[in-house]
Amino acid sequence: MALNENAQKWNAALKSGEFEQARGQLKTEDDHFCCLGVACELYRRETGQGEWEQHADDRSIVEFRLDEEFVGGILPPRVQSWLGLREPAGAYYDEYHSQNCLTADNDAGYTFDRIATIVESEPDGLFKIQT
Repeated sequence: MALNENAQKWNAALKSGEFEQARGQLKTEDDHFCCLGVACELYRRETGQGEWEQHADDRSIVEFRLDEEFVGGILPPRVQSWLGLREPAGAYYDEYHSQNCLTADNDAGYTFDRIATIVESEPDGLFKIQT
């Protein structure tokens, strides 16, 4: 199975060097992104849908909003579907059949390049099986 067009664009964006990496949230107030925040920003640019808003109670947290749908640390269902991911936090199984997650990898200090390599390898469970 090959990455769908949107997942390819996301992977290219992770490798581009355009985005400064953040940990613990999709986007920071100073425009740093986690790997899934990059996906949300790319979705916003490509579709014209969604916007970044500061959290009402904690102004240091920036959330992604699609219509009435707010999300903090995971992908909104539309972005998840747009990428073809099976799960909103980017869960997958490694070569040892241990469950991992792109959000945890990001927060553990994996670089965007390393995360892009994981995405490119299409590990078990990361993407929905296309029929």
